[in-house]
Amino acid sequence: MSRARCRPLPNRRNASTAASAGGLQLNYVLDSDIFAIADSAGGAAGLALEQTQFSRISGAGSANGTGGTALLLENGFNFANSIFAFDMEASPTCLGITFNHDGQNSFVSPYFACTTAVNATASTRNVLINPTFAGNVVNRGPQSTGIQIVGTGNRAVWQFPSASTIQRERVEVERHRAGRGEIRRCSNTSTPPASLARRSTSNCRPSTFSARVCRASPG
Repeated sequence: MSRARCRPLPNRRNASTAASAGGLQLNYVLDSDIFAIADSAGGAAGLALEQTQFSRISGAGSANGTGGTALLLENGFNFANSIFAFDMEASPTCLGITFNHDGQNSFVSPYFACTTAVNATASTRNVLINPTFAGNVVNRGPQSTGIQIVGTGNRAVWQFPSASTIQRERVEVERHRAGRGEIRRCSNTSTPPASLARRSTSNCRPSTFSARVCRASPG
């Protein structure tokens, strides 16, 4: 077990192009402040975290080879870490999470400049806060297992996520104070759900506001 407080690690550069070549691996590191720049020309990880917990981590990582990952959380329990402004680039995948335990790791303002930003195949409750995606990112990966997003970062709202399966219809129902039934304010933002399809809106009339006002059909 290691506890290293406010001690910057030297830059690590592995020029090997082997599939197993990585930059820096931290094993069983707890309660630490870690600043590391770890680069590899191989296909492993620039910076690999194994059993790293309760720590604050910043710096940069890259792994240029086929299958390489800039920052990889693997093997054992990696949880309750705060990763700040970590620079991940020049790798096929920027962030990989493969350990299968609850994570509760927070990535604050991460920078992704890889074809695949996130490939998280396991773990849960890991959060990206206000991420930045470079122009070369093809797969942003927010739908990966156990990843949640807070803020859209530099992506427009309609781009993030890239596709949606949710259809919405906003319907507000108010009692007509004159005692003549109900008023429905309908604003069609998508195809109405099946549960509303049976209600007729054929007697809707234009109103002074952008929605439509109609009298609900009996039944």
